[in-house]
Amino acid sequence: MSQRLQIALIAAVVLVIFWLIQYVRKGKCNLRFVLPWVAVLGVLGLLVIFPGISAGLASLVGIALPSNLILFLGLGVSWLLIFHLTVVLSRMNDKQRRLTQELALLRKELQEQTMSKEQ
Repeated sequence: MSQRLQIALIAAVVLVIFWLIQYVRKGKCNLRFVLPWVAVLGVLGLLVIFPGISAGLASLVGIALPSNLILFLGLGVSWLLIFHLTVVLSRMNDKQRRLTQELALLRKELQEQTMSKEQ
C-alpha cells in the first residue's frame, strides 16, 4: 500500500470518527449506537497504519490476499451490527406496545372517573 493511500485512508477514518462524534454531541444519534462504528473504524485505522497485521492474519487463516480478509471481516461485522440493531429495534417495539397499552388503560380509567363525577 502506498504511503499516499495510507495517509488518505487515515484521514478518512479520522474524519468519519469526528463526524460521528458531532452527531452524538448534537443529539442526533445515541452514543450506544455510535460506539460500535467507532470501534470498527479504530480497527480499520490500525490495519491501515500497520498493513502487516492484515497480511499476517490472512496467511494465518489461509486467505490468499489481505484485501479478501478485510472484505470477509467487514461482512461479518456488518452482520453483527445488523443483528444488534434488530435486537434493539425489537426491544423498542415491545416497549412501545406496552406503553401504548398502558396509555389506553390510563385514558379509560380517566374517562371512567370523569363519568362517575358527572353522575
